[in-house]
Amino acid sequence: LGASALPAADGELRVRELLLHLEQFPDDWESREQLARLYVDPLNRLDLAFDQMERLISQTSAASKHVVRWLNELADLQLKAADGTGAAKLTLERIVARFPGTPWAEQAEARIRHLAWDRRGKEAPRTLRLGSYEQNI
Repeated sequence: LGASALPAADGELRVRELLLHLEQFPDDWESREQLARLYVDPLNRLDLAFDQMERLISQTSAASKHVVRWLNELADLQLKAADGTGAAKLTLERIVARFPGTPWAEQAEARIRHLAWDRRGKEAPRTLRLGSYEQNI
């Protein structure tokens, strides 16, 4: 067992513990957040992390500030996916639709306007090849 396999193995063990805990206490938000983070790193299972975040967002008893935070975190996770810009935009639009006229909606609209820049910043820079020129002196 190599040293690089240890974090993943620890992550899988912790995921199992959290899943058992959530079976008994499905409304434990903190555990569900931890589970979503573990699905992202070290397990690299964004789909399962998305599912956990959606479960949090659908909590009817959650305060608005928590729902907004979870929607923003979901958008952050979606931006990690290869084609996540469109999904992140839809998630941020959910904030605007659910909390119109609030500072949260204004912040989400600002994030939507900057999504293209965020995406470009994560892409590898393109190299520009210059031609070889002869010296004609």
